[in-house]
Amino acid sequence: MPPRGRLPRLVQIAIALAVVLGLAWVVLLSPLTRIKHIRVDGVAGVVEDSARARATGLRGQPLLLTRLGGVEAAIEQDRRVAGASLERRFPNSLIVHVAPRIPIIAFEKSEGQVELVDIEGVRFENVAAPPAGIAVVKPAAGEQTSDRALRVAIDVVQAMPDQLRGTVTDLQVTNAELVTFKVGATSVVWGDADRVELKAKLVSILLQQNPKTIDISAPDTPVTT
Repeated sequence: MPPRGRLPRLVQIAIALAVVLGLAWVVLLSPLTRIKHIRVDGVAGVVEDSARARATGLRGQPLLLTRLGGVEAAIEQDRRVAGASLERRFPNSLIVHVAPRIPIIAFEKSEGQVELVDIEGVRFENVAAPPAGIAVVKPAAGEQTSDRALRVAIDVVQAMPDQLRGTVTDLQVTNAELVTFKVGATSVVWGDADRVELKAKLVSILLQQNPKTIDISAPDTPVTT
């Protein structure tokens, strides 16, 4: 016989189990812990709207039991998105973290638009005009700019010092990977894609002479006029 005033052990176990199951139901399945609020951060405008639309289908699902990978992958199908992750926020919120692609160059198209290109060489958005400070790659006469030529353009722009990068204009890369551009009023004959770091340093130094033209196609013997 159990001592007077104490519940039988089986009853104690049953009560404890009921409490655990009740708590589990509240945490996992209760309406209180179903996804109600969805917030998107890292982007704005149409990209934000697109990400939210893809996550909206999760509303009403159990916060802790719902798989999120499929929605993350769906958001990343938008070429303007570099990456996405979803964060559960107890009791009923979902935070959608979106990393946008950042343009490093733009590619001039025949339709009067430019196509933004990120550092990985991904062409991700057509716009009427590039953001301020983004160099526009113009197709060489009679050529269609290849992905390799765009990669060369990215490497050249990335090698330029920060204070000069935003002043690069009239950037042109032939499919033979010969590069020319302007920095302010100075024309630069860059040459091929080799030794970009040395060439970038030479441009920075030689610009101090205010030349009309800098030719660093042979970087060991640069020429200014």
